[in-house]
Amino acid sequence: MPENSLAPFIISIAALVAALAAVGVAVWQGAETRRHNRRSVKPHLTYYTFFSANHPCAGLELSNNGVGPAVITRFEVLVDGTLMPNDGARGWHRALEILSLEPGWALFHWLDPDDAIRVGESLWLLAIPEKHLNPERERLLRDAIPRLEVRVEYRSVYDEPATLIAAENTSSADRAG
Repeated sequence: MPENSLAPFIISIAALVAALAAVGVAVWQGAETRRHNRRSVKPHLTYYTFFSANHPCAGLELSNNGVGPAVITRFEVLVDGTLMPNDGARGWHRALEILSLEPGWALFHWLDPDDAIRVGESLWLLAIPEKHLNPERERLLRDAIPRLEVRVEYRSVYDEPATLIAAENTSSADRAG
């Protein structure tokens, strides 16, 4: 092969290597972008119990401390390990009856499938507003919360599932599901 005919072959090989490298970088960059997008809208539900005068209510609060909305897929309330009816407010009414809490002074919030909890949004799952709070009701609520378990299954906008179990014997953290 003459020396001048080798140059086009080397240039072709170099162009092929550069093109393959560009495709590899583009695929990697696409994967990283998808991963970033998923993380940038990930919800993180947590729960808190409050009995402090610094809050408008005493009770169990659910908050979305993540960076994306939490879309509810399942919501369950259990008292003493027994699942309450999954029919909205009637499930809480049954729980309140078992826990000796009056619906007239206790707030509650039931979550339905496809409800969404915005970033930074907080909901009182079960609470007594300050205006209805007295020592006896606070005692009833303090006695009730250890008997209560609330399970919230939810997903991100990318359909990544997670579960929060709000119970006295669990920590306030997501459990990947």
